[in-house]
Amino acid sequence: MAGERAQLAIHDPPYNLAAFEQRSIAEFIDWCRKWVSCTDAVLTPDSSLYVWLGADQNDGFQPLPDFMLMMRDQPFRPRSFITMRNQRGYGTQKNWMAVRQELLYYTKGNPRFNVEAEYTDIPKILRGYYKDVDGKKTENLERSRSDTIRAGNVWVDVQQVFYRMEENVSGCYAQKPLKCIDRIIRASSVPDDLVIDFFAHSGTTLLASEILNRRCFTIDSDPIYAEMTIRRLERFRATGHLGWQNGHPFEAEVPKPSIEPAPSPIPATPIQRTLFCRIAMEQHLQELQEELNALILRLPDREEFQARLDSLVSVYPFNEYEYVISTLLTMDVLTLDGYHELRDSYINRNRNQHLHLFERASRSFGGTWAESHLKGLVPGVQKPSDVIDPDYSQGQYDYWLEGIRIEVKASRAVDGDSKGPLYVKALTSNSTKRFRMNFQQVKPNCCDVFVCVAVWRDVIRYWVLSSYEFATNPHYSR
Repeated sequence: MAGERAQLAIHDPPYNLAAFEQRSIAEFIDWCRKWVSCTDAVLTPDSSLYVWLGADQNDGFQPLPDFMLMMRDQPFRPRSFITMRNQRGYGTQKNWMAVRQELLYYTKGNPRFNVEAEYTDIPKILRGYYKDVDGKKTENLERSRSDTIRAGNVWVDVQQVFYRMEENVSGCYAQKPLKCIDRIIRASSVPDDLVIDFFAHSGTTLLASEILNRRCFTIDSDPIYAEMTIRRLERFRATGHLGWQNGHPFEAEVPKPSIEPAPSPIPATPIQRTLFCRIAMEQHLQELQEELNALILRLPDREEFQARLDSLVSVYPFNEYEYVISTLLTMDVLTLDGYHELRDSYINRNRNQHLHLFERASRSFGGTWAESHLKGLVPGVQKPSDVIDPDYSQGQYDYWLEGIRIEVKASRAVDGDSKGPLYVKALTSNSTKRFRMNFQQVKPNCCDVFVCVAVWRDVIRYWVLSSYEFATNPHYSR
């Protein structure tokens, strides 16, 4: 930066969920303290700091609360806690669906704030709040300076990025929408101001700065994301495109996978292997989407169907593909034989259908995912309690089925001789590389049966062992 300081910082750090194999909250916050200090060192005395941060409702809403406590000791003043609503979320039948993203707004000194940037595209339609002005009773619409509503600190007008949008960057699963970064930059800077972003990811801050005539310095510790960011800016300057709706940044290096089997389905160089893992699933989904789109064109009321699809809220297992395929079958646009052919074709060319499981944190994978996965396979299993098992104590085992106490363990096949994140080390079932299935915290005296779930990139396998078989296995380590 040649000694220059920035007026605005926008950071979207990893949330300690998938970026690290396992890191305590204390270690994560200590790491955050370091990049916050670096941010402070390169900001002007009057500046703004925005931080996107997660709040895991399955883990005490961490890391958000401890991060906020840490920020009390930093030279920043808290100004707002902003919520952006996702159109798609996750949840269960016993909890509110999680559809929010959290954005913290801090300042140093007395920075600018352009309130005009806060107005949305949503028109004001609600009348009310009457007030006397110069002896005349007026309502809020008459007194307003704008025909549209202000976003405030709850943003409901921003479309979550997904693969059908032009700005989509395949492989960037935490991509922020351009519209929300545009709003931040307009509110807290003016043309020619300097913006910084320490976690480039898909390059959205850099691209928004380019469009709004701001200067920007951005970095990323991952060379793949750094290269994606560079190519996204170059593509915009050359074509005006905001992303890769039907492609990805590395089409020249990583060709589109063929349906025909190949001797080596994964490219040879390390950078190509990494890229292939990150984008292969989205490529297969795009191919499926193209086939479905051709069928959608044959629907008699496709405009009404498309409108409903665009506003669809997906909750597993009811997602947009389930909705599209069931509609096509009902309207006789897709035959049952055609469906089987479509399904078999997708499965045959999708060699990475379980890759997303390698991006889960260890606790989330071994507990939340594995248990819910078994429940889906065997709906009759019950969560234990002292009502159905008088001898049960909290955390003793995972499920109860007709008097059988069941413990669920899960592990992933990863290259034992490789370094890097799990999704890079993930192995296919036909790999000859050395690996170890490591089922941890095993207590044979606490259950009757172990269900071991083993995950490769392309298959999931199961072993069901009695507690005696587990305890007497030569590989069991006490």
